[in-house]
Amino acid sequence: MAVPRAGFTQRWKTSLVVRKQREQKKQAWRVFWIFSGVASGVMAGVFTYFLTQISLAGWLELSVEMIHQVLGVTSSIGGVLSAWTRLYPFPLTLFMVLLFLLSLLGLIALWLFALSRTFQEGKERA
Repeated sequence: MAVPRAGFTQRWKTSLVVRKQREQKKQAWRVFWIFSGVASGVMAGVFTYFLTQISLAGWLELSVEMIHQVLGVTSSIGGVLSAWTRLYPFPLTLFMVLLFLLSLLGLIALWLFALSRTFQEGKERA
């Protein structure tokens, strides 16, 4: 039986890691293309259904109505915010905004921590 060249085991382990990463990347792309295809098919089906059910005038009417609704909601939110700032003193509003921002930063930090742990565990397994 022939003796392997020096460093064979290390080269084989390294190539195994590279092959696994390449296969995972291929699999991720396959999943992406499958989901993209399914989503495109569903959108095409829904679009075709609505095109056959509603006339061009109906589409135009729905578009104008939707724009009107969005503008109404935006105006309502502006009114609520305006009333909020008049009802409560500025420091309380500022405190709530800062509390919201700190909560958001905390969630982002937690997410980044979870990601770093995931990547560390992945490197340890490899």
